[in-house]
Amino acid sequence: MIENRRGFDIFCHAVLIVGVLLVVFPVYVAFCAATMNESQVFSVPLSLVPSTHLFENIATIWTHGSGNAASPFGRMLVNSLVMALVIAIGKIAVSMISAYAIVFFRFPFKNLAFWLIFVTFLQGVGMGFVFVPMNLTAFATLPGQFRTDGTAMTNLMRNIGSAIGVSVTTAVMGGSVQIAHALLAGHASPFNRAFSQNGPSMMMNPQIPFGLANFNGLVEYRAEVIAFQNDFLFMFYASLPALLVIWLMKRPQFAPGAPKPEVEVME
Repeated sequence: MIENRRGFDIFCHAVLIVGVLLVVFPVYVAFCAATMNESQVFSVPLSLVPSTHLFENIATIWTHGSGNAASPFGRMLVNSLVMALVIAIGKIAVSMISAYAIVFFRFPFKNLAFWLIFVTFLQGVGMGFVFVPMNLTAFATLPGQFRTDGTAMTNLMRNIGSAIGVSVTTAVMGGSVQIAHALLAGHASPFNRAFSQNGPSMMMNPQIPFGLANFNGLVEYRAEVIAFQNDFLFMFYASLPALLVIWLMKRPQFAPGAPKPEVEVME
């Protein structure tokens, strides 16, 4: 029987809506800033209503770039397009070979390889939606002379955080696999009537080595699925304290009459 827990469903939808707003809001702020002129961008507080200078800004950035030493955006876009096409073609070729091997061949740790590829894909999508708006928001409030130091510090903290995060999540996943495997395997007993009656017909008779191997493979697969779910839930709870950093962000303050810094676009 499927339980209808309305309160839990409302909580899950509320968490998803808050997550979507956290991802979409920096993108919307960047879009509003792209529609403003220089005086409007540096006005405090920044307006959250789009202005009318979007196409003018796009034409200027496309042909001249932003700042004194910036390159035209059109040229940088062509360079990025060439690099992206080369990387995409290479990744597609490797992915096709990997998918063919996973589908049509049997080899040890096949399920583990599939989940590692799947999680890596999800991680790339998530980093694209999170780090780009986050870096844009951070570097927009950083003076130009400190951007190189800020880039180095950002990369250092990302590498340290990634090393710690990978180690902790791997340990959590390994422990979850063992616990789930033990709990699921505990149901395989002569006193489980459903297993004793249906197990032999499903080629999972634990009395013979072939059936025992099939049953252990099924239990291991289910245990890995549960472990990945627990791992993502752990990462969700671990990321909640990071939301407190939002309260440390503030708008830059300019002295009266001081020249406003130029906004540069870096490739």
